[in-house]
Amino acid sequence: MRVFLDASAAAKAARTGVGHYVARLAEALLAVDPALDLTLGVRLGRVKRGGHVLRPPAGTEGRARVRWFPSFWPGFGTRGADVVHGPDARVVRGGGRQVVTVHDLFSLKSTQWANEGFRAKKHARYAELAARADAVVTPSAATARDVETLLRVPRERIHVTPLGADPAFRPLPPEVVAPVLARHRVTAPYVLFVGLAQPRKNLEAVVNVFGRIAARDDRLTLVLAGPDGYPEGRFPALLKETGAVDRVRHLGYVPVGDLPALYAGAGVLLFPSHDEGFGLPALEAMACGCPVVASTAGALPEVLGEGGLCFRPDALDDLEEATSRLLDDPDARAAEVARGLARAATFSWEATARATLAAYAPR
Repeated sequence: MRVFLDASAAAKAARTGVGHYVARLAEALLAVDPALDLTLGVRLGRVKRGGHVLRPPAGTEGRARVRWFPSFWPGFGTRGADVVHGPDARVVRGGGRQVVTVHDLFSLKSTQWANEGFRAKKHARYAELAARADAVVTPSAATARDVETLLRVPRERIHVTPLGADPAFRPLPPEVVAPVLARHRVTAPYVLFVGLAQPRKNLEAVVNVFGRIAARDDRLTLVLAGPDGYPEGRFPALLKETGAVDRVRHLGYVPVGDLPALYAGAGVLLFPSHDEGFGLPALEAMACGCPVVASTAGALPEVLGEGGLCFRPDALDDLEEATSRLLDDPDARAAEVARGLARAATFSWEATARATLAAYAPR
């Protein structure tokens, strides 16, 4: 099978979100299907990021390659492909079966989480993919339901392909964790949040819950790993609402190689999002032996299963009680860690690749 995968989102030094998905998916596809012929397409608009373009893994020479293509003439790059895969809700025009990944539809579900410009751009993309895509790939059943309901894509064209956690996300011994924490000037015990700091991620609940617990535990710190995505000035003001801003460490973007140690050293991952198409930090945390307190929104209950604790995003008392118990009760923490590790073991990028290959094949 000859597959063209738009890898433009992975052409960056600090890969997050879709870029990480593309990189892991490409590697896994080549690993599980030795007969796969894969072209990693990169839009010419990313030429300044040429040094960060995703390269085929070693040992795949001859059946994987990088090909630049102009956005105004995508058929130039997709010529001869049996499948053309747009991994970021974008149809890549050209020959072959059209497959598009939709990670979430939060911009259609609420005006709270996206401005009008962003919503208009997404509306145009979604309308095109609903009309043109032969198959729509989603990371969760929750997003699949949204695609069926909001985009009116028939269920038989939708394929659920849950994500995975890299093998690097695993429990780590203290001697491995300590140098990473020291480099980021992080001290235990700490509550962790990972992701873009923005209203949809419900940082309001994170700082509220931390502030309540910090008021009675002067050792506790809050560690935020991810860029500031709030309107200018709002995020620093929000952190002051904790009443313990001097014990908040905002690390900004954290290299993926440092994340396993941050998870492994944390007392709990607090992840009470208002909506998630999957929620990869929750899976990564469980895989590292970090207990998770999350919300019941979007795909989070589906991903966590019995491996984490889920409450309504606005249930601050419940979020506080669960977080506090996991920080203070070693037995409760150990039980939750065991459940989380068992749950995380059911996900893998190999399974993601196999489910994606099924989407590539016509039904």
